[in-house]
Amino acid sequence: MSRIVLSLFILVFFYSCANNDEQTQEESLVDVAQLSAQIDSLKAKLSGPLTNEEAKQLSMDLMNSCDAFVDAFPEDSRCADYLFISARASNGLRQYNTSLKTLNRIKGGYRGYEKMPEVYFLYAFTLDEDLERKEDAQKAYMDLINKFPDDPLSSQAAILLDQLYLSDEELIEMWEMKEKNESNRK
Repeated sequence: MSRIVLSLFILVFFYSCANNDEQTQEESLVDVAQLSAQIDSLKAKLSGPLTNEEAKQLSMDLMNSCDAFVDAFPEDSRCADYLFISARASNGLRQYNTSLKTLNRIKGGYRGYEKMPEVYFLYAFTLDEDLERKEDAQKAYMDLINKFPDDPLSSQAAILLDQLYLSDEELIEMWEMKEKNESNRK
């Protein structure tokens, strides 16, 4: 008799665990859909006319929502895109080191990501223009050129690499000379 009671108890326990797993999966699907819809809504709102403060708040909300999605659902196919959105949002908020960390996360964890050249370019450009870390930027531009030699962003990186250590005055002079040479050819 005690074996029957014990067997029934075990059966009920496993049945309740299975139901909890089903509920957790259903709740997870709802959370995925809700969080994804929230991200889409925030992106849409950011494309409209906004005050500076509204744009900052929406960008912060978008960055946090994207990061929350990736942390909660790391195997989802949208994670690399959401991290890239988060990196661009943090860059727009002038949180450059946060942006670099997020871009490194993409480079390290999503090697087949279709926008990888953009990831490398934004990484290098942030080091160059926003943080003025020229030596790090030089290495980052070279990484982009070496990893994606046929991508148009590699051509852009090569131009920026040539101009990396030029002063504003030298850049102006270079562009004036180039413009003068082009007008002489016509």
